[in-house]
Amino acid sequence: MLKSIKEIYASKIDYQHIRVPCETPKICKRDEHCYGSCGELHNRIESRKSHCSSGENIRIIIDKKTLRPFDILYKPGVKNLFDIIREEGAD
Repeated sequence: MLKSIKEIYASKIDYQHIRVPCETPKICKRDEHCYGSCGELHNRIESRKSHCSSGENIRIIIDKKTLRPFDILYKPGVKNLFDIIREEGAD
């Protein structure tokens, strides 16, 4: 009988890491785990080995709900680096 692969949704992705909530934070003592993103931010499914003690294979789902850097950068009403540069002016 084949064992089903656990599917986990990525919470965040940037050009270096995919961040995934830990399935067993009380045992593992971490809230999330990081995996390499290879500089790719598009939606996809990645197969990796879990960083938790079980070490089993997991399927990481990166979809439209996954937070990306530009989601943070362009939030309305939140100052970002571009707003600060614009306010200070480019001399």
